[in-house]
Amino acid sequence: MENLKIDKAVIIRLIVVTLAVANKIATSQGFALLPFSENDVYQFGSDILLVGAVLWTAWKNNSLTKDAIRADSMLKYYKKEVK
Repeated sequence: MENLKIDKAVIIRLIVVTLAVANKIATSQGFALLPFSENDVYQFGSDILLVGAVLWTAWKNNSLTKDAIRADSMLKYYKKEVK
């Protein structure tokens, strides 16, 4: 018989959806299973979005001046020539 392994991602997704359904049922019955409010979730999501945007912007080369844009064009040209 074949040795079949279930992918870890499948197990994680099943756990997350099970928790989400349990939370929804409990919430509809007036119980709070999770120790944070909707506002806490919104604030956390906003913070993650802000940090992600700052890191992405800082990582990327943001050429704004004519000289910087020209230098980027030259760099692209030289990179093509090297290959």
